Amino acid sequence: MTYSKTLPKKSILIPAYLFFSAALLVAEELTGVVYADHSGPSGHSVGEIQLATKKGLVSLGYQKPVKQSFSNGNCRDLGAIWTVRTDASGGALIRARCNGRLDRIVHSAWLAVRAYIEDLANAAGEKVGYRQDRRGQIKVQMNGLAVDIAGYLNFGGTGMCLEVDRRIDDRTVIIRSSADCYFSPELDFKVHEVSADIWHVVDISAVDSKAQ
Repeated sequence: MTYSKTLPKKSILIPAYLFFSAALLVAEELTGVVYADHSGPSGHSVGEIQLATKKGLVSLGYQKPVKQSFSNGNCRDLGAIWTVRTDASGGALIRARCNGRLDRIVHSAWLAVRAYIEDLANAAGEKVGYRQDRRGQIKVQMNGLAVDIAGYLNFGGTGMCLEVDRRIDDRTVIIRSSADCYFSPELDFKVHEVSADIWHVVDISAVDSKAQ
């Protein structure tokens, strides 16, 4: 009599760390210039950042708090150069680092718009920053446009409601106000380097008055 024995098939066990390694391979590291950074004031809110990278303009959502390694305050400005790690989907930021390097053109244009608005506020007897007793509209003239800046004064203090719309060349940048600036209408600020390292707002137009 012949006996046969079927040997059980061996189970192939794949260590869990290999799955995690595969996921990390899909994640991506990007370096780019901060063109916009929108998030609420809460330390646990959500936000969105736009980076101008070699691949083009990339938008990444994030959940606060984001792991950050920033060397100085410049890293929180428009024009800062960030290196970020995305999640496996490539659509969310999970980590960012910055050593303080700046894109001089973008940063200078953004600072010029902030200074322009602050000068108008000062001329109106106001300061940028929240004030509990501030009531009603505060209208100023911007290139013939009557613009209420009360909301900006209270909530736009960091200037991060302003964003880069486009970089025309190495001496001209269009900075756009987002809805978080509380301007009505939203505005395009054309900023130009009038001489070495001196940037001025040279034109302002209403976004919603333009032909689509």
